[in-house]
Amino acid sequence: MKGLFLAGRSAMMLDGPWIGVDLKGANISYGFAPSPSFDGKHLSHPFGGIQTFAVNAFSSNKNESFALAQYLSLNLEKPELQAKNRVPVLKTLLKSKAVQGDPYFKALDFATATQMTPMPSSSDLTHVWTPVADALDNVVKNKSTPADAAHAAVTKIKADIAKAHGG
Repeated sequence: MKGLFLAGRSAMMLDGPWIGVDLKGANISYGFAPSPSFDGKHLSHPFGGIQTFAVNAFSSNKNESFALAQYLSLNLEKPELQAKNRVPVLKTLLKSKAVQGDPYFKALDFATATQMTPMPSSSDLTHVWTPVADALDNVVKNKSTPADAAHAAVTKIKADIAKAHGG
């Protein structure tokens, strides 16, 4: 998908902001759009994620661990932005010249991020990606309507999760 898009042979792709490093190096015109509504009435809430730091409540070095987490939270975003093109979450960095002057970040709709649902940390998600990819593929190839493809994906996801849990 990414290769076809970057070669100008695909009209669109579904991806995340991490694609920015590749887009910046490509000689193509691109833009971003929020995830479409599934019913035409309500906003969709795509999965999203941010990096976090946690301190174990049972640590014998809680104060030091918290100080490190706080330091990293405040000081790691700028290097991550520069090296990996990660979208910052600190408002001060979002408003910085580095972000505001960058064509890639200007094209992003940061307001869309407020619609995201935090990405669950669950092994059950392994049962989601293939049925969703198959559904999109079937719609694009006119093998299924969007509604039928979504229904088939949900049915497969539920069955696979039930099977994985012995049901």
